Amino acid sequence: MVEVKYRCVLCGKTPKKTERRPVGGPSNEHLRACLRHFSVEATDGILCNKCRHKCRSVHLDNSPKVPDGEIDTTEYITLDIPRAGASHSYCFICRKPGNKMVTVKSRARYQLFVHCGILLSKSARCCPGHICYKENIFTQESIRRITLSGVKTSSTSQYTQEEILDIIKHLRVLARDNQQQRVVFNHTFDDDDYKTLTGLKKSDFEELFSVVSEKINNNARNMLGVFLTKMRSGLSNRTLGTIFHMKKSHVSRCIKLVREALSGEFVANNLGFGHVARDTVISEKTRPLAKFLLGNGEDKAILVLDGTYLYIQKSNNFQFQRRSFSMHKRRPLVKPMMVVTTTGYIVSVLGPYLSDGKNNDASILNHVVKNNIEEIKTWVRDGDVFVVDRGFRDSEKVLDDLGVCTEMPKFLPKGKKQFETEDANKTRFVTKIRWVVESANSRLKQWKFFDKTITNTHLPQLPSYLRIMCSIFNKFLPPLSNPNNTENDMIVAQQMMAACEKCNDLQNRIENEQIPSKLHLTVWNPVDASDISFPSLSDKDLREITLGVYTLKLAKSYATEHVGENGVYELILLKNSTCEGILAAKIQSRHTSSLKYHLWIEHNESEILGWYCRCRAGSRVVGTCAHVASVIWYLAKRPVNTTPFLHNWHEFISDAAEP
Repeated sequence: MVEVKYRCVLCGKTPKKTERRPVGGPSNEHLRACLRHFSVEATDGILCNKCRHKCRSVHLDNSPKVPDGEIDTTEYITLDIPRAGASHSYCFICRKPGNKMVTVKSRARYQLFVHCGILLSKSARCCPGHICYKENIFTQESIRRITLSGVKTSSTSQYTQEEILDIIKHLRVLARDNQQQRVVFNHTFDDDDYKTLTGLKKSDFEELFSVVSEKINNNARNMLGVFLTKMRSGLSNRTLGTIFHMKKSHVSRCIKLVREALSGEFVANNLGFGHVARDTVISEKTRPLAKFLLGNGEDKAILVLDGTYLYIQKSNNFQFQRRSFSMHKRRPLVKPMMVVTTTGYIVSVLGPYLSDGKNNDASILNHVVKNNIEEIKTWVRDGDVFVVDRGFRDSEKVLDDLGVCTEMPKFLPKGKKQFETEDANKTRFVTKIRWVVESANSRLKQWKFFDKTITNTHLPQLPSYLRIMCSIFNKFLPPLSNPNNTENDMIVAQQMMAACEKCNDLQNRIENEQIPSKLHLTVWNPVDASDISFPSLSDKDLREITLGVYTLKLAKSYATEHVGENGVYELILLKNSTCEGILAAKIQSRHTSSLKYHLWIEHNESEILGWYCRCRAGSRVVGTCAHVASVIWYLAKRPVNTTPFLHNWHEFISDAAEP
């Protein structure tokens, strides 16, 4: 058996007799001092030749050479600070050997000391993947790994006076930097912090930072943070300067540099008709429901278009003031045109355009097609579908010439107060698909720069800001509608197609006076909703009746206004025994105080048989209007807390109409 005294105190191997070097004795004090750098305390034993040279190299790098025969008189102070990273041959984090190790820079060593309480040796080495080279700090994954798994350390270590002073110096620099920078986008921010300030997850921010850092060499991370915070919050440059401890001019420079860095390749790869192929839109970014309802199940490109409003300052340039003043909104604004797929993916954002009468939605689309902006004529094919609102009615001929089918809600005939059942059903087909462009506009306004009044000094850069943020949405944010939920979309499409073929029997009976249409108390009997035998419906059942969630979201607000002061939800039942199972209600319009809508619902103990409302879209059988949905929701769910469903803000605001 090999004796322990012939094992190397550093590597543990047993060297040949000619390669042994004693560690004890006064003449070898310098070797023992070098061993302390490797967290090894030895007063006796041997070193192999290889480890002896390793100790000599560490000794020569860190302290004056002690001639043979002399004693090292350097004073060492023992501190209860864990020390790691003594070996050159393996990574101190993952413990893997290799010949491509990199020496840990001082900034990373003190970062680890601040976060984990571990002080690395100056000779500590690690794998290249553990270091962020642009900032010379450890990656977040490396810090997390060290925190959770730990590294091999010595419980105590010895330091010279110079090393302790060096530690104090670097901690002072770190403290001073933290004092100067009030908000810094670094490893101290967690995912919620990034989401609050920038609207992006931390991983998304890091990916975007990798794009910006290729164009900006100095402090690119904070510059990107300033830009995204500007977009997210809409704060002024002066306010951002206070938050980030910068001058106003420096904030402007940060925004300019990031805008220039992202406006090129990043935008080109994530926005515009040229960045995505038509086949990709059809196969990956088109909702199956849209194919069934509007595309006859065929592979067509279905795009949804709509303009949105960005409010701007009133200009001293009178000509621009007139051209940018919207008679509809009664304030100055500009109008970008959003082009999205049926999943909410933004194909392109066009403009922004002026907002006078010469720049309505139809005029903007005609201008885009006639000038072939972004090669739109090359991109679309015969039979493709554009889903639009009624404001595009003057573009139908231009789109027909292009071979594009136009799908828009029906127009109410002159002199009529309500859509026919067929027209109301077809309109519901369009609105079931068109909502994504409204949600895309709403998503844009969540970045408050676009929701607040934009100063005119930002107008030259406004197109770039729009394209950058829409590119970020496409790159990092989830789709507004799931393109892969084929089974559920097929079920909904079949329900809607089947309902579209039906007429509203309850409406016909009311109009033919088989059911009294006037809600007189001599014919109808007021009752408490709690006394009505109504089928109990689940949330899924309610969604199958309404064919959407928007009307259900409004149900609580309508029900709140319909509950009386005594907490009773009052309905009326028909006294005629030949028409059992029919109830009626008067629902207050949410827009007009003097208007109430009459509605009827037919049911039995297990299901809803029919409905009809006197509102504009109340005759449809493909889903229900919000008024009918509110009554069905209340009776089906029977909420225990009947009043109030919503906060009554009236009590906090004065009312001059009160006596």
